[in-house]
Amino acid sequence: MLCKICSHCGLCPGDGTFRADKNLIISTEGISAPLNADPSLPPFYTGIAMDIGTTTVAARAYRLCNAELLAEYKEANFQQKFGSDVIARISFATEADGYKKIREATLFQIEKAVKKLLGEVSFLFTSQRCGRPHLERLVITGNTAMQSFAAGLSVKGLSAFPFKADYLFGEEKPASDFFGNSSFLRADCPVYFTPAQSAFIGGDTISAMMACGFLDGTGAAKILADVGTNCEMALLDPKGNLFCTSSAAGPAFEGYGIRQGMNACEGAVAKVSLVQEEKTGGKARGKLKFLCSVIGGGNAKGICGTGLLSAIALFYKKGIINQNGTLLRGTDSVSLCKGVSLCQKDIRNFQLAKAAVLSGIEALVQKAGLSVLDLQDNSTLYLAGGFGTKLNAHDAAVTGMIPPVLENNLVHAGNAALSGACMLLFDAGLRQKALALARKARNINLAEDQGFQSRYISALNFPDLP
Repeated sequence: MLCKICSHCGLCPGDGTFRADKNLIISTEGISAPLNADPSLPPFYTGIAMDIGTTTVAARAYRLCNAELLAEYKEANFQQKFGSDVIARISFATEADGYKKIREATLFQIEKAVKKLLGEVSFLFTSQRCGRPHLERLVITGNTAMQSFAAGLSVKGLSAFPFKADYLFGEEKPASDFFGNSSFLRADCPVYFTPAQSAFIGGDTISAMMACGFLDGTGAAKILADVGTNCEMALLDPKGNLFCTSSAAGPAFEGYGIRQGMNACEGAVAKVSLVQEEKTGGKARGKLKFLCSVIGGGNAKGICGTGLLSAIALFYKKGIINQNGTLLRGTDSVSLCKGVSLCQKDIRNFQLAKAAVLSGIEALVQKAGLSVLDLQDNSTLYLAGGFGTKLNAHDAAVTGMIPPVLENNLVHAGNAALSGACMLLFDAGLRQKALALARKARNINLAEDQGFQSRYISALNFPDLP
């Protein structure tokens, strides 16, 4: 109803002149998918999709009648003070006091994200005379531990063999069921947690598979690697069989465990290239001069994951390190630019992380009855996650983080987990397909894989240069 005297406050739909545009398409660098909006809904109905990543929490708010992206949120996960990786946090949360702290931090961040998004949406709706935003539904994805913390479920089953989750999600319930009656959301607000496959193949992996087209039977193999602290991987073979695994890559890709490592933010070295060999009197001195690309363009403060990968790939190609990663030329560190250098331990930590990715992919390929060479001409490798999206494919192949034969088959998938959650925000039919995908997947436990240890040790070395 309109006021008898309109003050143009923007807090009601006005005269109803808002029109829903056609459905929009969610896309990142390499993937896209339609969002099935419902034009019958009022223009102030809003939905939020959220990815609680181990390192970063990201969320998007949409207008549900036309799938218009209204606002975005991204911030470091508040849980990091309780452990840099998911295993450390699960261990911390096995004690009641530790669980309470992580749970409170998780709820506080969800509340902050929702309030910030709705605040931005409210300002936009006021200017458009769409009324106050009404949060109609919330979708949350993340690995099984992150979802469990958010939903108030125990993670003790994730802390020891046989590693079983109390709940694998995939249901929509009122907010009060997950967050209690004191929730910052209205008690009956529908909340949907994306389905997990197992203790370490979470809803984020299922969501990412949805976004990367794992529902489409193309006859070609699809491989997904969400590269981060906990690297979750999946392979859909040409016959439609689905295999999943999880490998603890550690925090090196996020800049942790590296002497001068940092997140990919202002001041971080993100790429390293070679200028020339310094010369004296027309003769090369054998000293290499590096050019560092720094995020923000200012002075370097440290190095992030992509810079680490770039530098080590260059070191290997130029003979600064040998095939097993040892620094040559009688030095224990290499200066990249003023204030930033890499030491032998940094290189070793990178090798541990990249070996986890490669050996995980190889394990999936082996379980599917394929060889890596079988994938060269008839497959797609989707790299997801912040680090996976920004890395250089050639550098990843040179260092042996991915099989070299897949260098030209690589698609940067961005935050595929969040993209999949956005799809599930709009389409109830897709939720059933996501649940079927989770149930279809066969989980490969690398700890019980007899060949994994030898594959992992072999993957520590760098492959032969072309």
